[in-house]
Amino acid sequence: MMRMVPREERLLFMRLLRDVVAHNSVLVTDLPFTLLDGRKRVIHIEAEPEFNEHGNACGYTGVIQDVTDRRMAEDRIPRAGQLRRADRPAQPPPADVARRARHRGRPSHGS
Repeated sequence: MMRMVPREERLLFMRLLRDVVAHNSVLVTDLPFTLLDGRKRVIHIEAEPEFNEHGNACGYTGVIQDVTDRRMAEDRIPRAGQLRRADRPAQPPPADVARRARHRGRPSHGS
C-alpha cells in the first residue's frame, strides 16, 4: 500500500504513522494515492489503537475510504460561491446606509 502513496507524501505519512503509534493515538487523515493503472485518488484513513488485556497496544483497527469524488465536489463549492458573490453588486454595510441617510436629512431605520 505504501508504494501507492506518492514519494513526496510518503515520508510525511511515515512520520505521522510513527507519531501515532508512539503515542497510541487515533489516526485520521486524507492521503493522495496512485492506483496501479496510474489514476490519482484521495483516500481517507481512520484507525484507532486496540489494547490487550494488560492495557498494551497490540494493533490498529479502522477503515480506508476513497473520498476522491467528495473532495472534488468540495473543491468546486467555494469557486461557485465566489462567482455568485462577484456577480452581485457590492452592498454597503447597514451602518453606512444609516449614516448617509442622516447626512441627507432623511430619517433612517432604527433612528
